[in-house]
Amino acid sequence: MKRPRKAVSAAAPPAEDQEFVFFGAITDYWSYTMVRDYVMLMPGMTHTAYRLYSLLRSMIVEATRLKFGMRRMTIDQLCWLLPGPNDKPMSISAMYEVLKTLENLNLVVPKDTLELEGITQLKGKERAAKGISRGFTVNDLPPEAMHTGWRNAWDKLDAYTPDWRENPPQPPTHLTEIRTQPNGQIEARVRLVDPKG
Repeated sequence: MKRPRKAVSAAAPPAEDQEFVFFGAITDYWSYTMVRDYVMLMPGMTHTAYRLYSLLRSMIVEATRLKFGMRRMTIDQLCWLLPGPNDKPMSISAMYEVLKTLENLNLVVPKDTLELEGITQLKGKERAAKGISRGFTVNDLPPEAMHTGWRNAWDKLDAYTPDWRENPPQPPTHLTEIRTQPNGQIEARVRLVDPKG
């Protein structure tokens, strides 16, 4: 008597050459944020920093649409906005680290600091978290005229080779020329720079 075959476990790891297809659904209710593709592929970008950048970028879009101007927030408000690991509140020191990562990448740059009324009664972390309101510049395009990195996920995927772990393909270098039109709109022209420059 033959034993019945065991069903293949759904949790079995996929083969390395297995292909996946992704589909999306569009609705009219949920808002979305436009984030340049190069940002998620930047070296030095952490998962937490990318989430905070996306949150701040979404608020810049809202501020532009609603004509509020630049938003200023306290560190405590940023901690409230960004979910922490395992749904625990984000700590103030961790938030400073995330902001430092984004500042080092020149994506979120502190612009100004305003002290709120009654700040003299606050001490230590409470003063830093609740008593000081900060303004940030959220950069959309690479701040450097010459940027080395992947433009989007498709370009990076096109550069894939099976031996990428041993011989990683090098990202291209982009030379960006930014012009401001008479109506205030920013136009960016980009040229790829080959290894010879």
